[in-house]
Amino acid sequence: MMEGTCILCGKFSNKISFSKGLCLDCFLHENLIEKIKKVKLTICPSCFSYWDNGWKKVKSSKELVNFILKRLERSIYLKEGVEIDELDIKVDFDNMKSGIMFLKVFLTEFDEFYEITKDIDIQVKKKLCNSCLKYKIEDYDAIIQLRSRNHNLVREFDLETESKYQNTNIIVKKEIYNYGIDVYFINLSEARRFAKNFGKRYNLKIKESFSLKKGAKKRYTILLS
Repeated sequence: MMEGTCILCGKFSNKISFSKGLCLDCFLHENLIEKIKKVKLTICPSCFSYWDNGWKKVKSSKELVNFILKRLERSIYLKEGVEIDELDIKVDFDNMKSGIMFLKVFLTEFDEFYEITKDIDIQVKKKLCNSCLKYKIEDYDAIIQLRSRNHNLVREFDLETESKYQNTNIIVKKEIYNYGIDVYFINLSEARRFAKNFGKRYNLKIKESFSLKKGAKKRYTILLS
């Protein structure tokens, strides 16, 4: 930064850029942002998980906003002599296709900060995550089979699986019989965990076996009796 006359407007200023000979006002009239690549986002339309080298469950809207911010920061190309100082975004969660960017930049040749507000586009691709896809086609990794003619025990098992998994896609379906209940899980680890805890509480025997399904993948049966 130096004093001098702006080569564009001809005004004298105590803040002239070394590289371009422009005053601050003329420098700001140029495009500080060369381009912004469209932010791409893959979302499951069923559970709203997002893809980030694997499906991630959304714990809060802030988590998703932070993910979009990271993508956005890598998509912004600034003019030489302009650096990102702060970046924020307000996302329209109703359609997930647009947002408002709040950008604070540092102008290195002027030792000044400048704020920019700009609409941005978000390219959303909707794709069912693995769990929701399994749920939709009723694919599963494990069945817990509770075998008992104690109707209170069967009812307790049914109610507990309902309350624990009602807001998830962990359970594909249930089948209730006079002699027990079958519950189909898309996740083997979760099925094992539930069977172990329930079996321990009611002093039930646990037996596990498996069969092969398409693609040589194993499908497990966990028997509680």
